[in-house]
Amino acid sequence: MTESSEIFPPGWYPQEDDSGTLRYWNGSAYTEYRAPKFPSAVETGTAKVIFSALALGFGGAAGGMAAFGLPVLLFALPLGLGIAGAALSIVALLTPGKNDWFLVPAIIGAIVGIVVGIDGYNQFSDASAGLEELGGGF
Repeated sequence: MTESSEIFPPGWYPQEDDSGTLRYWNGSAYTEYRAPKFPSAVETGTAKVIFSALALGFGGAAGGMAAFGLPVLLFALPLGLGIAGAALSIVALLTPGKNDWFLVPAIIGAIVGIVVGIDGYNQFSDASAGLEELGGGF
């Protein structure tokens, strides 16, 4: 490490030799103190696993609700869970790391939930419009 005339606040900085260790800068010079650099959640793939698991949970819940045919009045549940599952799947796909196999069912469940939620909303709207024609509605 070379001494630097630039002013940096005291703290731990990566070594220039890419050894994966940090060295302490006391504000005017590097000291003899060294520490290992701990990988971030993104570097270890933990963030991708968390986003993928959440995507699977939301997408699976949306697909499950759609498969069991929730009443039309509850259309917001599969729709909202499907949108959340789709968004989390996109975040998981864009997060660095190995793509997990369970993103495929998460995306499928999310899409099914969104489609069923939209269909339920359309049925609800049609039923509401029919009731208004009869003189009473929601």
